[in-house]
Amino acid sequence: MMPRAPVPAWSAGLVLCCALALSACSTGGSLVDTDPAGAPGGDARPEDRSEDRSAAAFALSLHADRAYREQRWEDAVRHYRQLIGQVPMDAYSWFRLGNSYSRRGEYEHATDAYEISIQRDAQDPRPWFNLASAYLQRARQAMTQSWQHMSPGEPERLLIERRLSVLGDLMSVTDEGTGAAPASDTRR
Repeated sequence: MMPRAPVPAWSAGLVLCCALALSACSTGGSLVDTDPAGAPGGDARPEDRSEDRSAAAFALSLHADRAYREQRWEDAVRHYRQLIGQVPMDAYSWFRLGNSYSRRGEYEHATDAYEISIQRDAQDPRPWFNLASAYLQRARQAMTQSWQHMSPGEPERLLIERRLSVLGDLMSVTDEGTGAAPASDTRR
């Protein structure tokens, strides 16, 4: 597979603003606001509100991306959740939310976010890879819980120890052969 060139962080905001602007074009309603007396020219035109929403979403994406780059996972989760509230069809925000949850060890939330990212853009291989990795982490957590609740003499305990060992080995494999790493979150 050919390596992909990195895309500047500002391009995410540009795409987000365009998406918001286009979504505003498809909304129904009057193009002219009216004041309570029925005269044209109320407080704001619809395109002004759309621009405000686009600007707010863009600012929010900058905050989320900064928190993500600085590995402030709690802030990244909060900002991406807010961003998704404004732009729910953005696969990349769902992907980044999944990565943020994964970095916090919240694999159940991560798998949910990756699955939604895949629903939004099934052609992107990164959420598929990270979804599989998050499921493996969840399996490891479940196996560990099972092992901790078993008595030392139970035969299944040895089987779980073997599976935990294999899962640990599997999760440590990367291109270089050591050290687990999630799929890159650089845009394609």
